[in-house]
Amino acid sequence: MKIKKTGIIIGTSVMVIAALAFVLAPKKPREALQVVDRGDVVEAAYGVGTVKSDKTYNLKAGSSNHVLKRFVRQGQTVKKGDPLIQMDSVPVFKAPFDGVISNLAYDEGEVVLSSNTIMTVTNLDSLFLRLSMDERTIGGVKTGQLARISFEGQRGTLIEGIVRSVYANEGEFLIDIDFPKHELTLLPAMTADVAIQIAVHKDKLRVPVAALSSDTLTILKDHPQQVHVKVGATDGKYAVIESDEIKEGDKLLLKKALGSNEPMGRP
Repeated sequence: MKIKKTGIIIGTSVMVIAALAFVLAPKKPREALQVVDRGDVVEAAYGVGTVKSDKTYNLKAGSSNHVLKRFVRQGQTVKKGDPLIQMDSVPVFKAPFDGVISNLAYDEGEVVLSSNTIMTVTNLDSLFLRLSMDERTIGGVKTGQLARISFEGQRGTLIEGIVRSVYANEGEFLIDIDFPKHELTLLPAMTADVAIQIAVHKDKLRVPVAALSSDTLTILKDHPQQVHVKVGATDGKYAVIESDEIKEGDKLLLKKALGSNEPMGRP
């Protein structure tokens, strides 16, 4: 009876050790297969944009003044014509348009020096995005191009915008993008990921970006074979390729699983 128990214990221990060895053994890189196909590749320029307003009013003092009375507080919504502040040299400053008091620098009784900003009124119905890009990337961006926008903290909602202008300012290359009024709560200084559609390459021989190692692909015929290719436009998921050795339907070896990015690398 003791011999049987010992045999059971030894057998169980062997199975536990074997299971642990399987779990803890170094894993080989997972390989996956993908077929070369033809399709569209949407080339895009990517950047991070900042929300700005087309209508911003900075109230400044023309000369040194005392603040006699404030009629508003920071963050308050105002209508055109609402009283804002009273100075000792001017009866009352009024709001030039509907907006929000986004900056309020002085309290009652304080002295405002000449040219200092007293307060800022920002209109939230005329928002747009501004991006800064390097000169290599901005070269393909033109007015009227489609932009897809995903705001930080609200990734579940994608907004389409249109490039309004492309220009340089004090050494920076800038892009302004208009987007429709949306139910999202948006405020100046918020940021968003932006993909601007540069070109659509239709019905091209393409491969997943995950299959590329620089300019090399591994194809499966009789055995794995590395092939050098010319890589063209990419959308973040697929890349256009040119090679006499790669044909539609060829099987490719991927050493990392494909992602689920949408074409054009949607933010």
